[in-house]
Amino acid sequence: MEDKYKYFAFISYNHQDAKEAYRLQKKLEHYSLPTTTMRMYSLEKNPMKPVFFAETDIQPGNLNDELQQRLSSSRYLIVVCSPASAQSMWVGKEILYYIEAGRKDQILLFVVDGIPGSGDPATECFNPVIKEHLSMAYLGANIHEEVASLPKALWRERAYTQIVSKMLGLEFDDLWQRYRRNLKRRKAVRMGTMAIAVLMVIGTGVLASRPTAITLEVTELPPINANLFADEGVVTFTLSETVYADTIHGLPATLTFNNIPRKYAGDKVVLHYEQPGFEVLDTMVTMQREVSLVVKRQPSYYGHVVGYTRQSGTDHMVAHVKIRVGEEETVSDEQGYFELNIPLEHQTSDIVKAYQGTAELAGRVFPTGSLYPERDALGEVVNYIEVE
Repeated sequence: MEDKYKYFAFISYNHQDAKEAYRLQKKLEHYSLPTTTMRMYSLEKNPMKPVFFAETDIQPGNLNDELQQRLSSSRYLIVVCSPASAQSMWVGKEILYYIEAGRKDQILLFVVDGIPGSGDPATECFNPVIKEHLSMAYLGANIHEEVASLPKALWRERAYTQIVSKMLGLEFDDLWQRYRRNLKRRKAVRMGTMAIAVLMVIGTGVLASRPTAITLEVTELPPINANLFADEGVVTFTLSETVYADTIHGLPATLTFNNIPRKYAGDKVVLHYEQPGFEVLDTMVTMQREVSLVVKRQPSYYGHVVGYTRQSGTDHMVAHVKIRVGEEETVSDEQGYFELNIPLEHQTSDIVKAYQGTAELAGRVFPTGSLYPERDALGEVVNYIEVE
């Protein structure tokens, strides 16, 4: 990125589309290029950092100096288009600022809701400034664009890839095919897990004589927090050319592997454990009748809470709000964003209940409402707290 640009992109959005804008920011900032592409085009591994959230909470009047500076120092303007942003004068002002600066070719339209050019206020997703000054050529992507050859679940990912390709000047087909190949590899891993069960059934007929059973006890490293939900996990290991696997539905768990040839007793084997919310573990164990496995949670899985504070009933971000959840405290930054890391012993599963807390500003205390952990899927959850 050129030195004069502090930000790779500036996202302009209405507060009703905050979740979509946040997901877009995380997708762009965490987009990782393959090594061959990096070398061919002299790009960094994560070339689109940082991406700035536009503040749509401007007071009546023109764009303030700080916002103009952020617009000027952003290489691209991405407009999150929806019926809400189509009716936002502040989104229109940000677009017009780019146009008047002679930077039309650095504007991208990202449709998250509504119908481009419908003319109906209930469905029109293009701001009047877009309709007056730009054309459909500036449309970067539409997350609802139907592609007959793709399942609906992939339409959004295709739209993200379209935005990336336009900003990096790369061929869309190259990036999209790379994504599809990675998707197929992940699917193959899932299918492989299913095949393991079939191999176990087939393998029992050809195992050596005098089989035995091995019991595996899986426990969580203290402190154990009973409030936390545990998603399904898998334990696998290989003896000779036979792969053994079993599923963990909760912790602690007892797994029994039958038909293990006695000739492997006392041998060393690598045992692989993987479960959402826990550290992946590859450990060497001795094959014996009873084996113990101690696993450890990822503190950030249910403990990372992010969001922003805003004035009640408006789009105005509020800085320096003290937020407290249990014994943990933080303060929102100059742009109104906050981050909390809840200790493992105080965490709760977002499947069971959300975090509740208080927000304090100028001596006034407000309830936070429900705050959800980000889990391991960056950009999937946006929390906001309203203060008066």
